[in-house]
Amino acid sequence: MSERQSQAIKGDILIVDDIPDNLRILFTMLANQGYEVRRVISGKQALNAVNTDPPDLILLDIKMPEMDGYEVCQRLKADEQTAEIPVIFLSALDEVWDKVRAFEVGGVDYITKPFQLEEVIARVKTQLTLRHIQQQLQAQNATLAEAKEAAEAANRAKSEFLATMSHEIRTPLNAVIGLTGILENTKLDAHQQDLVETIRQSGETLLITINDVLDFAKIESGKLELEFKPFNLRDCLETAVDLFAPKAVQKGLELTYFIDPEVPSTLVGDVTRLRQILINLLSNAIKFTDVGEVSVSVKVEHCYVTDSTQNQDSHTSPTLCLMFSVKDTGIGIPKDRFNRLFQRFSQLDSSTTRQYGGTGLGLIISKQLSEMMGGEIWVDSTLGEGSTFSFCVVLTVDQDTSEPNLTTPQPQLAGKRVLIVDDNPTSCQILTQQTQCWGMIARSTQSGNEALAWLNQKEAFDVAIIDRQMPEMNGLTLGLQIHNQSGFKELPLVLLTPIGKLTTKTSLIERHFAACLPKPIKLGQLYNTLTQVLGRQATAIKSQPASPESGDSPLAQQLPLRILLAEDNIVNQKVELLLLKRLGYQADLVSNGQEVLDAISRQSYDVILMDVQMPEMDGLTATRYICQNYSQRPWIVALTANAMQEDRETCLEAGMDDYISKPIRQADLIRVFKTIPSRQAPTL
Repeated sequence: MSERQSQAIKGDILIVDDIPDNLRILFTMLANQGYEVRRVISGKQALNAVNTDPPDLILLDIKMPEMDGYEVCQRLKADEQTAEIPVIFLSALDEVWDKVRAFEVGGVDYITKPFQLEEVIARVKTQLTLRHIQQQLQAQNATLAEAKEAAEAANRAKSEFLATMSHEIRTPLNAVIGLTGILENTKLDAHQQDLVETIRQSGETLLITINDVLDFAKIESGKLELEFKPFNLRDCLETAVDLFAPKAVQKGLELTYFIDPEVPSTLVGDVTRLRQILINLLSNAIKFTDVGEVSVSVKVEHCYVTDSTQNQDSHTSPTLCLMFSVKDTGIGIPKDRFNRLFQRFSQLDSSTTRQYGGTGLGLIISKQLSEMMGGEIWVDSTLGEGSTFSFCVVLTVDQDTSEPNLTTPQPQLAGKRVLIVDDNPTSCQILTQQTQCWGMIARSTQSGNEALAWLNQKEAFDVAIIDRQMPEMNGLTLGLQIHNQSGFKELPLVLLTPIGKLTTKTSLIERHFAACLPKPIKLGQLYNTLTQVLGRQATAIKSQPASPESGDSPLAQQLPLRILLAEDNIVNQKVELLLLKRLGYQADLVSNGQEVLDAISRQSYDVILMDVQMPEMDGLTATRYICQNYSQRPWIVALTANAMQEDRETCLEAGMDDYISKPIRQADLIRVFKTIPSRQAPTL
């Protein structure tokens, strides 16, 4: 065989022609090129041959008795088993419309008789090459489809496994965290209190680990979607800071935050995911800092200006790139380890993991969330001095908000002189900047003695803000000495004290301080306190109002509700009934969906706390029945150990009004109960 013949794309060719000489010439020509060649003399024989053993290519004459080539090609293309076989027409017809019709019925090429050897071989080779490539692509696509299906099946299996494991772990955690929370508020000695606190913290740590794994899995699978709703940035930041205030006090750390006055108060974005990034970074900062402070700051990094000339009638809100920074004075990070920070399941080294714990997922989750919100995250650190983790996100300004702006001059405070005494430079600076934003004239010092020296020089002040815990001279002593100064006996004093120590009453505090605020300082509380004090509206200092969580002022007295609890797990029944009892509620208990339907047919309820997975009839089925058959119905709240986003969506689609993920916290119940509208008795 010649080199040319060996290079030919081998294939099985069927020749269809009613003229024997044409068959012989084509057969010899193609066989010499190394092709397998078959011959038939009619359209019917061609169809039978193709159905028996499909060829790689068909050379088809047009003018044949009984069934012409056009009809043969149409029949081949109509059958999905033979539709992909390429057909080259052979014909003495040379009119344009003949060629057009050939292509219309499915032909891939057209050779005019009398044909030339080189032309036929070239066209056959081209079509067989294309056929070979097509078959390769089809095989590759089939392989890819199988791999895709296998990957999707594996991903579904992983998601189902994570959901199942989350459910199975959260169910006992509901008892661990719920019951220890209740136990902590009973009379315990110091040793017992320490043991209970250790159990509770261990449960919280396990819960954080579970949440990190679930969030990471959702992000990796692309199932995590952002929400875009208006939110108050100050509330978001204060909520995150509040979570770590007790731990900061326990470690003796100063915890502060500052929002630049240029940052709008109300924005549009995913407040839950933004708060999650802040919580991750604050958690690390508190964890790795034993001495000093942790501070959070927010500023406008960039403002995207919209070209209003393109559409002057459209109402577009400004878009901002906000930069958040969490700075600590902790152990710091070696620069050669920066590249390990934002990698999955990564810690700086094994000793860090052993000493501080954690999954190593917090930073990678924060990185992915910040990127989903149009930003990025980075770190600047010096070993032994501390770290600053910064991230930016893109958010839209909510121009429809009616909330007051506490970052601009306030008429009630403008022009008032304020003395600020705080030994922490960051806290002192934040208080100074904030009061100046309100139009106040601020003078700050980190020393009680310097403050007294200013007063001795007869500097005038309208109010003084004093930190309680300071070296050399604490805030209580400083307050007493200020009021002993001539001319300053009536100077209003505001005491700043660590959270948890706010309710400690002494006669000294009651005599000398007009108000007492917890640290970290909340902007709204500081504003209200200063306006009241300077407006002479302040009375003797009062303890913070009791939280409904403390059990001192049951929520049931403020918000009476008829509650039906649907829960099949005996341990969970005990936990949830005790949590409700602490709020002052006596709930009716059922253990499946059918019992729920029976109960609401006998009497009316304001709210149903509905477990999702129950025997006989699950919570989703019971909810759908209630929504379909009751024109006025109770408020239905899902209680479930399933914590995936799709689980929440399933509950809401079934008709449930709210959702609480286990382990259930008293704060979750309070939040839900306060959002329940007034309800009438359920009616069919």
